[in-house]
Amino acid sequence: VQKEEKTVQKVDKPIENPIEKPIEKPAEKPKDEHKFEARKDNVEGIKLQPNPIKNEVKENDNVLLDEKLITVPAIALERSKVLAVELGEVAIGTIKKGLTLLEKYDLELAKQIRKDENTTDMYEDILGKYLVKLSSTQIGEEHSLEVTKLLKAINDFERIGDHGKTLAKRARKIFEDEVNFSPEAREELVILSQMVLDASGKTLEALEKNDKA
Repeated sequence: VQKEEKTVQKVDKPIENPIEKPIEKPAEKPKDEHKFEARKDNVEGIKLQPNPIKNEVKENDNVLLDEKLITVPAIALERSKVLAVELGEVAIGTIKKGLTLLEKYDLELAKQIRKDENTTDMYEDILGKYLVKLSSTQIGEEHSLEVTKLLKAINDFERIGDHGKTLAKRARKIFEDEVNFSPEAREELVILSQMVLDASGKTLEALEKNDKA
């Protein structure tokens, strides 16, 4: 196990809602995806952070999880929680980026969402198998409950990543069909978006701080 682990950034405040301004649409609608004009700058109001999880890691790579640690459940669970929190950050990021696409479609951002969603799938699989193997050993009740909590969390995060990918698909459809939201619909979208981001952020913070409330 590497001695240096990346410190997970704490969620100290609600996640910023990227939907703040009316939807902007290009003057011309491209006919082919490859002809979309991708913006190189970050979306206004959102600082897109680098993916905290490596994109290419083999399932048995000890950089992620060392099976030898299974003999020391407390350490194995702590390492698993660190990766679960990172997984949650990536998953929630797909939602935030997906909401941004509803504001203004960006091909490169859509590609990043698909890439991040694949990453969440991979890590859910790696962590899931590791935790199941850990649960099959002789661990105490407290550690068993922690395993169950982490398994549920990573499954939820993987589903959140799926929803982010779905948002990207819907955003492209809206863009191609040149759909404009009414003021009332946009207001509802902003409210619902903020509720989703706030709830996701609090869930991630609770997992990181082991808050059982």
